[in-house]
Amino acid sequence: MKSLKNILSQLLKALVAIGLIWLIISKTEFTFKEFVNILKGVNFWWYFPALVGVLIVLWLKSLRWNNLMKREGIFYDNKNAYKSYLTSYAIGLLTPGRFGEIVRVYYVRDLSEGGLFKAFQTVIADRFFDLYFVLGGGLLSYALMLQTNNIAFQWISVLIVLSGLLILWILLYFFRNQNKKHNFISFVYGSLYPITGLHSLKNWVFTALAYSIYFLQSYLIANALNFPIKLWEIAGVIIITSAVLLIPITWAGFGTRELSLVVLLAHWGISSESAMAFSLLQFVATFFIGGITGLVIWFSHPIPREALKKDYESIKQFLKFRKTTKTQNIND
Repeated sequence: MKSLKNILSQLLKALVAIGLIWLIISKTEFTFKEFVNILKGVNFWWYFPALVGVLIVLWLKSLRWNNLMKREGIFYDNKNAYKSYLTSYAIGLLTPGRFGEIVRVYYVRDLSEGGLFKAFQTVIADRFFDLYFVLGGGLLSYALMLQTNNIAFQWISVLIVLSGLLILWILLYFFRNQNKKHNFISFVYGSLYPITGLHSLKNWVFTALAYSIYFLQSYLIANALNFPIKLWEIAGVIIITSAVLLIPITWAGFGTRELSLVVLLAHWGISSESAMAFSLLQFVATFFIGGITGLVIWFSHPIPREALKKDYESIKQFLKFRKTTKTQNIND
């Protein structure tokens, strides 16, 4: 029954992706011949340097994750942390949910300073840096690029982004003395606290650098297609698209990515064929290159499937147990 539910979920995501692609083709006068011609005209002197961008981005993010582990007393060398990050990235593309993150947990859980849930906390904290940056950057980009006449909305957006971490820090400060009394609160506290306060500045620098490289990579691809767009503009488009991709309605963002890019790039007079070509080239430069590299590392240093499933089920049972306990307390 459970496997059938997963199959139906993946099938639904595939249908949604196909539906969104059909929507683009039917509503924008998209022609396949023009799409092919645009791809034939790609300037590879601009595109080839973009292919290494994802490897630099993931390296910077692995340094951030390793820094989080060091704060927790988990010492793992940068080289192996990078390998773990690449492998996790590849497995995450091929599996539903966030199963790829469990790969990183597996690599460090058996270190003497580690442990399953302590390692998982560093992974969650690492993901929250990306989540906050994408949501905050997406809101600011939407306000500054698409709401140019709404000054009040722009200022409110800036205020929300700047005050968000402060509010989170205050809330965590309030729960600091309660987290030891409740396992789940303690787990959440330990996962979120690393992204706030002065101790988080180094990791925010890693995050900003990683996304700067990602934006530069996208700008190189835009230039390869001769787009009339500036670096800060393509950065805004990419961060808004990344925020949209957080909605898990399709597999690997297929369909939602293309629709977002078609709509956003139309503000610069860029055709749907060109936007779709950009999406394809970006997919190859990010997901394909990063995924292939991660899979090579995976096959050279494979992880037992049963061990991964065991960790995955342990984490699921922990979260399920806390949810069940909370429900029982309410009923009592």
